[in-house]
Amino acid sequence: SGHYVYISYTNGSTGAVILLISSDFGAHFHDLGLTLAGGSTDPLVSARTAGTRLGLALGSVALGLLIGAIQYYPVTRYTSWSPRAGGLAWDNAISYSLPPEETLNFALPQFSGMLDHYWGRNGIHFHSDYVGVVVLVLAGLAFGAWALASHKRLTWFFGATFAVSLVWAFGGYTPFYKLVYVLVPGTKFFRAPSTMLYVVAFSASVLCAFGVERTVRGINRKGYLVGAAAVLLVLGFLGLSGALTNTGLSIMRDRADAVLANEPALKAGAGRMMLFGLLACLAVFLTSTRRLSRDLAGALLVALVAADLWSVVRLYWLFSPPASELYASNALVTYLQKQPGPFRVVPLRPTQGNPRDNLLTGDGLMMHRVPSALGYHGNHIGSYDLLLGADNQFRELGNPNFWRVANVRYFLTDQPEFPVDSSKVVQGPVVDVDGDTLYLHAIPVETSYAWVTPVIVRASQASAARAVLDPRFDVRRAALFDSSAKVQSTALDALPQPLAIKTHVTRYQPGSATIELDGPAPAGSALVVSENFYPGWEATVDGKAATIGRADVSLIGVALPEGARKVELAFVNRPYQTGRAVTWGAVLLALSAWIAGALVTRRQAARG
Repeated sequence: SGHYVYISYTNGSTGAVILLISSDFGAHFHDLGLTLAGGSTDPLVSARTAGTRLGLALGSVALGLLIGAIQYYPVTRYTSWSPRAGGLAWDNAISYSLPPEETLNFALPQFSGMLDHYWGRNGIHFHSDYVGVVVLVLAGLAFGAWALASHKRLTWFFGATFAVSLVWAFGGYTPFYKLVYVLVPGTKFFRAPSTMLYVVAFSASVLCAFGVERTVRGINRKGYLVGAAAVLLVLGFLGLSGALTNTGLSIMRDRADAVLANEPALKAGAGRMMLFGLLACLAVFLTSTRRLSRDLAGALLVALVAADLWSVVRLYWLFSPPASELYASNALVTYLQKQPGPFRVVPLRPTQGNPRDNLLTGDGLMMHRVPSALGYHGNHIGSYDLLLGADNQFRELGNPNFWRVANVRYFLTDQPEFPVDSSKVVQGPVVDVDGDTLYLHAIPVETSYAWVTPVIVRASQASAARAVLDPRFDVRRAALFDSSAKVQSTALDALPQPLAIKTHVTRYQPGSATIELDGPAPAGSALVVSENFYPGWEATVDGKAATIGRADVSLIGVALPEGARKVELAFVNRPYQTGRAVTWGAVLLALSAWIAGALVTRRQAARG
């Protein structure tokens, strides 16, 4: 302690003498990545200290997970209610895997075509696979003999991570993904294995940082640079000569026109790739041979990475008009907003005009607070998919019983004639913001938000679906509660006639509703509400808690006591509340730990 220690360290043919003046000789010695005579190393910390640090690190990870509880805990409660509750079949789970040939896009993104010019095996491709040719050149420098031995393990760790995540992204194109599909929890709920490209790019970025550090330290890799330049020239020549276009034709013979149309962009991309790649090789050479100062070299490498990535990624920065223009209102929307609700509208895919019309295929109706019977995303309640017939091209949309249980009042189309008897156009023709001529058709069936049935019958979901979607079944004659519902059911030889009781919605907003009956409910009756049932819905009848459950496949059912006149519904999302409480508690704990750490550090500094 307090002694002058001289260490002779040799790196190749270059010798260096390092002078340390420190009371913690071992720690500094190890930080330099040096080894003691005989090959042994001076341990940086004791086993006890290492265990403590590891435990704190794991605790930090756990704390980070708890901070995210507000987001993921409600999802864990929702999983069994999802359309994907049983997982996706293999063919669906591997959709949007990364075709192996498209790894060329990491350096030459024009190979399989960008955005609308994509011709590859995934059908659509609106994201960028571009890792960056400069990044890849620099990342390759991370491997080999290191001046700092402590980086070796990290280098190989991130190299292995890059390789494993790349094979993972290939998805169904390799047998490896079958292991992922079977063994990794949650994989069966998702598709698009190529989303693993995030980890591929992250690993490449870390390796790039190591390569830059190696370069600015002056470690010369002339052989690597010559090899990298040769690969760039060969790949660029293949792109400029049309050889890569021919490769595309051999892969996608049925899209030859798209492959050929992409050739000019591919040739330009090949030239761009060679330019940035060779500039990167030159910058590395000038830096490692000390022809550039370290500061200038660092700035140059950062500028090259940024310019390279910007030249490609900027093409993906697509900006839409503001919502006031993109979802501009019209006379048809105004008409719907003025109608007494609640009710739903079925928008039908356009038969002509714009295939991406916001009102017909997008979320335009939602923007105007008009409920759509098709929902707004793919993560809704799985039982509602049964009502829609979503597994078979929404086959139930023309079923009058679906209109009744889903409270459908209108169809929105681009056709003046609608193939339903007695339907009539109540608005239209109206030209929307996308240029399509639209018509609003009123359906010829009376529907309502809620109705009272004289009896309750318990049935499995499959049996209930067969009955409810049979046009011969009158949904107002019996409420088909799920077999797990805690309600008293009635054994029937025949269905009773519908009740004459009418319902009136006196208050409605998302998550709550008040429904009044114009007459007293008989014993054993039930109220069915055209709202998707989900755990968290609660009901009171005339101010007293009532039994609630899933009815008619996906709807809310409330068992009514004799004489009931008023039903109030409210949704309380307890998993969200729990997740929020855990998140705030974890945030406060993290802040407390940070403050405590700062105080301890200050106290230690004061002690010298």
